[in-house]
Amino acid sequence: QPHYFLSRSLEHATDRIAEVRQRFDAFSAARPDHYLGPFLQAKGLLASLGPARDAQKLAEAESLLHASIERRDNYWESHFELGVVLDRLRRFEEARDSLLRAIEISPASATPHYRLARVYARLGQPDLAAKENERHEELVATQRTAFAGAGMERPILNDGLEPAP
Repeated sequence: QPHYFLSRSLEHATDRIAEVRQRFDAFSAARPDHYLGPFLQAKGLLASLGPARDAQKLAEAESLLHASIERRDNYWESHFELGVVLDRLRRFEEARDSLLRAIEISPASATPHYRLARVYARLGQPDLAAKENERHEELVATQRTAFAGAGMERPILNDGLEPAP
C-alpha cells in the first residue's frame, strides 16, 4: 500500500508534509471505515508538528489514533503512536499502557521497548526502564543478525558503489 509506505518515510518528506497530509486525508475520505485512514492522518499531523508540543494538535492526533484503534484493535502501530502522543502530552501512565499494548501485539518490535523505557524513566521506575532498554538492544541485535543472515551485512544505501555518470 503506497499510503502506508509513505507514512513510514515521513521524516524524508518534511518539505512536502502538506501534500502528504492531503493524500492521507483523501485516503481516509475514500475509506471511511478503514483503520489506516485515521492512523495515516495522525502520522501526517504528528510529522507536521516536528518536536513542537502543540496540545491542541496532539489532542487531535490522539483522537485520530483512538478512532484507528476502535476500527482495528490489534494494529500495534496505532497503539505505539498513541503511546508517543500521550508521552508528548506528559500523560505517562496512559503512554505506558498504550506502549505495553503495542508490545503485547508485536513483541518482536524493538521501537516500543525503547519508548517504554523512556516512559518508565519519566515515571521514576529506573529498574523497569533498564529492563526495557535491555530488551530493545536484544531485539535490535536480533534484527541485525537476521539481516546479516540474509546477505545484508551492510546497509544497502551505503554499498560503496559510485553512481553511474
